[in-house]
Amino acid sequence: MIILSGLFVSSISAQKTRIGILAGPVMTTNNSSSRTVTNPSNPSKDHNNTINSTFSFFGGMVASVPISRNIIFRPQLQYIAKGWVTHHDFVDASVSDYDTKLVSNWIELPLNFVYNVPAKNGRFFFGLGPYVSYALSAKIHDDRESGDRKIEFKKGDVTDSVPTANRFDIGANLIAAYEFRNGFFISLNYSHGFVDFRNDTDDNLQPENKNIVVGLGIGYMFK
Repeated sequence: MIILSGLFVSSISAQKTRIGILAGPVMTTNNSSSRTVTNPSNPSKDHNNTINSTFSFFGGMVASVPISRNIIFRPQLQYIAKGWVTHHDFVDASVSDYDTKLVSNWIELPLNFVYNVPAKNGRFFFGLGPYVSYALSAKIHDDRESGDRKIEFKKGDVTDSVPTANRFDIGANLIAAYEFRNGFFISLNYSHGFVDFRNDTDDNLQPENKNIVVGLGIGYMFK
């Protein structure tokens, strides 16, 4: 038993930790579905809200830490921009439709555990793990206004005249990747936040908004 344990430790230590870089496009949205907003006192303001995805990017560093022959711990530290567009479609044709676009900037730490499968010219990875995020800034652009509105990171209150949001987010991440023998790799990931980003007090105007991201990464692991 002692001999087997020694061989296992030697095998792990022989597989050194590697560091890499990655970047790529992402498609971002939230978990809100299309909905109808009614205003009994003024029916002309009745409208349908439709959530549309936006495209942005991410980039950062990744580590590869062997745990066993086939299981690897792959944490990432990255910058990522998230957001979505809400299209406001009014029932009354005399009222002009408009869009509001939310953009938020994050420092994010996905902590993935992956299982690797050897292939002819490299290896496949499949895995999952949690992530934690810290929002650096966020803003909303309304087609009806000339400038952007800055989002403040604080607890929402009915007296607020500015939009508010939660600065921290946690969620789950799924990842699939292929790494070539020369160190280049391509990855596809899906992440879903658990924290409601917008924390406005009026749930009818601002229902649950949890970040959803689908990303394509291209990277290189240094030898």
